[in-house]
Amino acid sequence: MTSLASGRCVALWLLLVPTSVLAQGVGLLPTEGEPALAGKIDSELSGSLAARGLSTVVRASELQALLRRQLQLDGPLARTDQLLQQASDQLLRMQRGEAVRLTREAVALLQGIDARLLAPSALARAQHLLARALLLRPADEAGAREAFREALWADPRHQPDLDQSPPRVLALWRAARDTLPASPPPSAETLARLAARGGVSHLVWIAVRPGPELALVVFRARDRAMRARNQRTTEAELLAEATRLVLRGVRTAAPASRPGPTSREVVVILFYFA
Repeated sequence: MTSLASGRCVALWLLLVPTSVLAQGVGLLPTEGEPALAGKIDSELSGSLAARGLSTVVRASELQALLRRQLQLDGPLARTDQLLQQASDQLLRMQRGEAVRLTREAVALLQGIDARLLAPSALARAQHLLARALLLRPADEAGAREAFREALWADPRHQPDLDQSPPRVLALWRAARDTLPASPPPSAETLARLAARGGVSHLVWIAVRPGPELALVVFRARDRAMRARNQRTTEAELLAEATRLVLRGVRTAAPASRPGPTSREVVVILFYFA
């Protein structure tokens, strides 16, 4: 947190997806990115929105649990656990080919159920095991670095066992962590689909990440127009700024006559902390 207070740039990406006039309320997906700031937004944003007159808000933990039930994720997640346990066994036996195959199967299964949004810790574990498998001989360091990057994007809190991991694994993981770029946001189609399954009229996804610039970029699919502006905020003002931006988006976005990608609005916000 001290690095943020000293002026490090942090990017906050906010995606707001209008869906159907039949749906009700605003759903908040769990915030991605810098853990302390993400936790603050998740714990306080719904109350802040309600205090500003937005009466129907589905909190992040509630929406995530609802979507996991609606999409029946228990079965795929149990299958993923089996695959990763088998992959761990193959790693202990130094069986690179089978370990890579099993972890890639697990990653593909998780990506197919939107685990980045609904089961990020499981996706981070799978990507981490894939990186370790790729480092067995013949090693693929570029592939391992990419897998570590994906693991950190899914869950910044995830880290290897510092006592049990080989030095090469730790070195590559630290390199990926220290040079981690901002991840791309989920597709608007993915968010529109989740909004429909969650029964909310607007779906909000937020991420807070280090970034090199300061800008606000709005993309409107209906007219393919983009605009940008600069702005500054402090860490203490982040919640109020996120509240204001969500309210502005919810109250100004015209609801679509039917769900679909043409109704999407994507907002990308980068904040500097003074």
